[in-house]
Amino acid sequence: MSIGTAGSLIMDTASLFFMTGILNYTELYRKRGRLDDRLYFSMVIVNIIMTLADALAYFLERRQMSLVRETIMASNMVFFASFAYFGYLLMLYLDYRVYRDKGRLRKLRIPAFIPFLLLFVLLLINLKTGWLYTIADDATYQIGPLNNLIFVPAAMYFAAAEMLSFKINFRLGALGALIVISRIFWGFISRDISSTSLTYTLFLVCIHLHAMNAPMIEGMTREKETVEGTI
Repeated sequence: MSIGTAGSLIMDTASLFFMTGILNYTELYRKRGRLDDRLYFSMVIVNIIMTLADALAYFLERRQMSLVRETIMASNMVFFASFAYFGYLLMLYLDYRVYRDKGRLRKLRIPAFIPFLLLFVLLLINLKTGWLYTIADDATYQIGPLNNLIFVPAAMYFAAAEMLSFKINFRLGALGALIVISRIFWGFISRDISSTSLTYTLFLVCIHLHAMNAPMIEGMTREKETVEGTI
């Protein structure tokens, strides 16, 4: 097993442990059933699917098995689709946290879905063309000539999500930007190790912590306004 494969599997395993904890500690939020709770739960599920697909692809790399190339191809397709779809859900979640407007979200969700839909079509076309990626005869991942297109929809979603994060709370936006920059930096340092699922897990942890603190912050703000109003 290569260092890249071992490192990626460690990252994916850590991500799964974190997300198991998130599912456990957000049970009451799911029972509450608000729209933002449902969107958050959807992000957790999408990240779990992406993590499992990523781990499977790395685990099967260079193995001599029946249908191994096809399985790795499909796993990467699920990974890249989840990679963008998570960003789509994150943007919707943060938009609702900012505006608390279900009507706005209903209008936004269809046009916002277009970048993901285009990527999904490209992934289907890639099965025949190999423009984005291919799996070589030795069951290794090979970058295609248009591979960078994979990252465009996610980049668009995360740019929008960052702007919304800063509207909610400056520190939340700054922390999100730091996570993205760190992921890009380490991606250049070690391209063989996949840390995307763990990066997404950090987003989920930060969002959950902010959601837990929000009632306290809002209560303190209202109390301060009441005190100032009586002076």
